Amino acid sequence: MTAKGKQKKPQAEKTKPTDDYIRSIGQPLFLVNMLKGIVVILALAVVSLSVMLFTLMGKVSEVKPLPIFVDRDAGTARPVDFSVIDATGNRRSEPEIHDFSRDYIENIYTFTKQTVESNLSRVLDKSSPEAQNQVKNVIFESRRNESLAGGRQGLCDIRSIVVLNDTSTLIRVQVDFIAKEIGNQRDAKREFRKIATVSLKTVLRQRNNAHGLYVVEYRETDVQGAKI
Repeated sequence: MTAKGKQKKPQAEKTKPTDDYIRSIGQPLFLVNMLKGIVVILALAVVSLSVMLFTLMGKVSEVKPLPIFVDRDAGTARPVDFSVIDATGNRRSEPEIHDFSRDYIENIYTFTKQTVESNLSRVLDKSSPEAQNQVKNVIFESRRNESLAGGRQGLCDIRSIVVLNDTSTLIRVQVDFIAKEIGNQRDAKREFRKIATVSLKTVLRQRNNAHGLYVVEYRETDVQGAKI
């Protein structure tokens, strides 16, 4: 065979310096960059968790105790909103208690078509949710809507107010009164004697509650021979 017929064997390509750099430097550099990215992500997570932790610590400091109102007569116990407890702990004088109780009962039973909503609003604003339901039940049982539809108006005559219990945690008042309904006709007058037991808590005095009293329970009974 001639030299021309001989095929030349391919010579091994020389390794480029850049390939050596990638193999020796590129892979560790990629790993370092990846670790840096992980560290940054973890640092952001730590900062976020720290902010959340401090926020939760602030919320924990705002947690208030839950007072429990125990009705020894009825044998029941229920939680009471902390806001109904006077921050200063000031006791209320007996004339203040009498005046508040008088206004409370009169606003329940004094009504006309023009004043029924405003009077009821004054009562509910000074009552706990449970006391609000109790007052609404009393109004429903008295058939207030039927009285208004018949053109009647309500009046209230307070006979006596007695403070049964007056402590720093609970004030209990008993109110003896006559609820009157007067119609357009002369013989359309109805009177009912009732006794209400009102349980009060002291609260901070405000513009719409100058006495600083708050009703947590309202119970009412008809006196025997209620219709006068």
